Amino acid sequence: PKPTDPTPTDPTPTDPTPTDPTPTDPTPTDPKPTDPKPTDPTPTDPKPTGPSWWAELPEAERPQVPLPVGLVFGEEPRTYRNEADGSVLVFVPGGEALVGEPPVRVRVRPFFVGRDEVTAGQVARVLGGPAPADPNLPASSVSYDDAVAYCEKVGLRLPTEVEWVRAARLDRSDPFPWGAEDPAASRRKLANVSGARHGFTGPVPGGSCPEGTSPVGCRDLVGNVAEWVSDLAADGERRVVKGGSFRAVSDLCRVTAQMRLRPADRRDFVGLRVARSTR
Repeated sequence: PKPTDPTPTDPTPTDPTPTDPTPTDPTPTDPKPTDPKPTDPTPTDPKPTGPSWWAELPEAERPQVPLPVGLVFGEEPRTYRNEADGSVLVFVPGGEALVGEPPVRVRVRPFFVGRDEVTAGQVARVLGGPAPADPNLPASSVSYDDAVAYCEKVGLRLPTEVEWVRAARLDRSDPFPWGAEDPAASRRKLANVSGARHGFTGPVPGGSCPEGTSPVGCRDLVGNVAEWVSDLAADGERRVVKGGSFRAVSDLCRVTAQMRLRPADRRDFVGLRVARSTR
């Protein structure tokens, strides 16, 4: 048989139709503005403050706030009032005090102390008893036990001897809160002591001798009525009394002077002044 050459068939080339992918430009999307979530500030307790006169004091001369429970700011600059009995106190910065003979330097923490001696009216209200003839005079004929009982009832205490000295003259060595001038010989009203020229013959209301005010604002630390402090005397039985009184001569009223009485003793020239720790 005749060979048959198969007719070559070239396959029709098929060029694939190029298909350019339709470019898809992503539709630009503006990010949705998101308002920042409001953040409530963490509530912070406002820093406690005091009256303007307190804020203007040098830091070393003002107590920290809040004040101890029961104390509030007084109406007059540099004063603080004890709510339980109305006593007006002043702040005494911590530091040193020269105590004793020969003098020894003793470190003292800050504290509050009464600006004035406790009055007869205050003692009658707190401890009971007949109404005094003049409630504004300093209390007298007060025993140590009476003084402690009064302080406990109103949330206060008696000052220590070192605190009393610190309140009188800070870290100085002067014999009196105002310096070295003899109160009996002076024409100024420095203290109600025996022989003084102002003519007082007995206790007088607090502040009657304004020129004798101590550096921290205490009045009548010298003279008027003597004041119990919390210290035991060297004999271990009696208690210390400071400041002298209207019956005492100037030398017995010096800051370093000290009288000693038994806790139950009452004298018509002995009263008290209060104190309070800062915390």
